[in-house]
Amino acid sequence: MQKKHWIRLVVILLILGDLGFSFCQYYGKNLDGDLANIIVPAESLAPVLDDPFGFQILKTGEGHAASNRYFAHKTLIVYFDLTTNFFSNFTNSINAIYLSNALFLWLSHLLILWTLSRFIGHQLKLGSFAILIAALFVFPLFQSNGYHVHMGLISGDISYASAYAFPMGLLLYFFYPFLRRIANQKFEISLFRKIISFPLIVLLAFNGPLVPPVGIIISLLTLCYYCYKGLFAKKENLFMLLQKSSVIYCLLFILVSFYSFYIGTFNTENSSMLSLSERYLAMLKNIFPFVTQKLGLPILIAVVIINTILLKRQQATDHTFNITKQINWIIAFIIIYLLLLPMGGYRSYRSGIIRHDTFIPIAIALIYYFGLTSNYLWNEIKSSNKSIYRIFIFGILLIYAIADKSKFDKNRCQKEALTQLANSKNNPTLLPSDCNILSWNKITDPKYSKTNAQLLQRWNVTVDTVLYYQK
Repeated sequence: MQKKHWIRLVVILLILGDLGFSFCQYYGKNLDGDLANIIVPAESLAPVLDDPFGFQILKTGEGHAASNRYFAHKTLIVYFDLTTNFFSNFTNSINAIYLSNALFLWLSHLLILWTLSRFIGHQLKLGSFAILIAALFVFPLFQSNGYHVHMGLISGDISYASAYAFPMGLLLYFFYPFLRRIANQKFEISLFRKIISFPLIVLLAFNGPLVPPVGIIISLLTLCYYCYKGLFAKKENLFMLLQKSSVIYCLLFILVSFYSFYIGTFNTENSSMLSLSERYLAMLKNIFPFVTQKLGLPILIAVVIINTILLKRQQATDHTFNITKQINWIIAFIIIYLLLLPMGGYRSYRSGIIRHDTFIPIAIALIYYFGLTSNYLWNEIKSSNKSIYRIFIFGILLIYAIADKSKFDKNRCQKEALTQLANSKNNPTLLPSDCNILSWNKITDPKYSKTNAQLLQRWNVTVDTVLYYQK
């Protein structure tokens, strides 16, 4: 077997091994405290399923919870109904639930990894092996444990993953052909992508709190690029510009997302506990502690800076210029995003405004640029420095790989409690107080377990609606 084939085999095995490892990590995650309220659903969340696009809100002026998050909720309802029934053919109901939970988190992980790797690989023109080579520089930075609290892309809580990571992966998939068109003017956007792009816009605009504003920012920056290249350079007129599919879909995304954002202002979950100025102050106070609390983010930011400096010291080519100029767009995106973030409202559980879930768009941008520049320099840096640089990057990736420790049994307590509930003949049932059961806090009054009990009956864990409590 030739050397290049051995290298390919090793790369494939490393990536498959990491994906398998990640699935095992996700299988060990707990069922979170919002899941039952979304799927059953709870009385407060039922209206969004009957009014997905907020037309009733426009008619009456009365808001309700999760007013512009229909698809985030509907996705979980349909997904769990299908997958728990499927997995129940091969294992017991409790294992089927955790397999469904793990699969959703893993697919969200795979979607983001695949899209980032694809865009990096095609820019570097790595051939048929492009995606796998690019993924090699990116996958260690996907933290399920380790540095997850500060730079994790996939929340272990599936209710959050359905509103943040999964739609963010779809957003990357949506913008991929339009951004690739900017990187390579010869790239042709397929008819299929043009056809599905409008339904994707609607799905994304009503799928979580971050996607509409992030999509608006990317769309505006894309439009700025085309205006600069076309109108300001006097190469195109406005009519020619408006004929570009990238421009059309960016304008549509902005239009639909602004409507979604307006409907989102009727979300009864929004809190006015802090004024806008107080939210900005809270975010400013939290930025430095958030970034520096663990090594994950400082290392990532430092390597991005080092790579940018090394690229600028390379012999200037169109390729190096196209790569280095992307950091300007990324910085612009980060600044605009942070300026808009406090406008999204206040949550008591996210008092510092920035948390790993709201930091996901920035983390994705930094990981993408890390992967792009590290991949390029690995092959193109001057021969005298190549060995040193490769050892440096290998060491960085090793730090992230070691940090993301295996914790495959974090949900053992929850599983044992559900098994006890499944076998119980008491209603309500007293459960151990060692862990939370489909809730954010321990349930001391059985009446507060009703929605959870309804979901467990729906999933065939219990025959009847068995209430429970903890002491």
